[in-house]
Amino acid sequence: MGIEVPYSLAVLDHGCLWSCGQCPLDRDARVLFPGKLRNQLELIAGRIGDELARCGLAPDRLGKLVAYAAMDAATPLDAVEPMLRKSLKPVPLVLTIGVPQFYYPGMMVEIDVHGATDGPPTAETHRPHHGAQASVVAFGGIVHLRLVLDPGADLSRLRGLVQDLLKGFEASLDAVVSAHLFLAADAAATARTETATAVLGADPGAAVLAMLPHGAAAVVDIIAEAGATGSTGLVVSNGVSLVERRAGKALGLAARWTGPQQPPAAATRCIMEVLSHRLAAHGFRFADVVKQQTYYVGAASEKDLHANMTIRNAYYARPGPASTGLAVHGFLDPNCRITVEVLASRRS
Repeated sequence: MGIEVPYSLAVLDHGCLWSCGQCPLDRDARVLFPGKLRNQLELIAGRIGDELARCGLAPDRLGKLVAYAAMDAATPLDAVEPMLRKSLKPVPLVLTIGVPQFYYPGMMVEIDVHGATDGPPTAETHRPHHGAQASVVAFGGIVHLRLVLDPGADLSRLRGLVQDLLKGFEASLDAVVSAHLFLAADAAATARTETATAVLGADPGAAVLAMLPHGAAAVVDIIAEAGATGSTGLVVSNGVSLVERRAGKALGLAARWTGPQQPPAAATRCIMEVLSHRLAAHGFRFADVVKQQTYYVGAASEKDLHANMTIRNAYYARPGPASTGLAVHGFLDPNCRITVEVLASRRS
């Protein structure tokens, strides 16, 4: 990156691999193959394979990729998933989310990697059911569920569908520690989103507006602890709305700024203070965080990114968690400018 960061390229925890967003940059933060999405995808796929080997993981330990891509004329968003599957054949689960231009001019993609150390992932893909197509993968005691909802999806059946899918992998809605909802930027429907987020125990205002592949109206990304029971709650403190999810060894905190509109960096400072207090309330520290995820609205510029990162960075010490931060088109709550999520794990 263009500044020093207290983060790990990858974190291995309880049999799970969590990565920082993998970027097509060289060691001096210069963009490689600027403006060429296909070349950058091939480059990062190669780096992912190298990183798995460095961590002592075979290629079949790769379980899930989340690719954030800015489209170019030569490579539409729908082409991203097939290209990644061709380059990284064992990967069972891929999410592709379209975002604005990135913070470094010419950068077109950033990819999160999830893998396992204790055996190949177990995966299932289900045919479209009431307008929803589901893919599930489990490894390291964690269950990842992707739902792709078409514009006519029957949301009244969403709770039962999610429960059944998680149950098949010894998990439940009570054991969800992270839930992201991405909405087609040109077709966000408040009532439908509130129904979906109520099922997931999520914050409707934090739903991300994005470009989605395959004509989808929404994409749901869920992470749950297998074999665990848990609880979900909402905390509002000092202008910050925060969803807390506790299950097994994991604690997920997803926060957004709801106070008067201010620059993302100022809102970030308030969010990080509330996260600090809530981690402590559950007996955790920032040193226990394995993954940090930040979405923000602003100019897709290096300056915006670094101003935001500098505040978040101050709460961590090396080696630090895996971290991903990037600009998005917006949130369902138009006054929301930034969300920060941390996933913490007990190491003993």
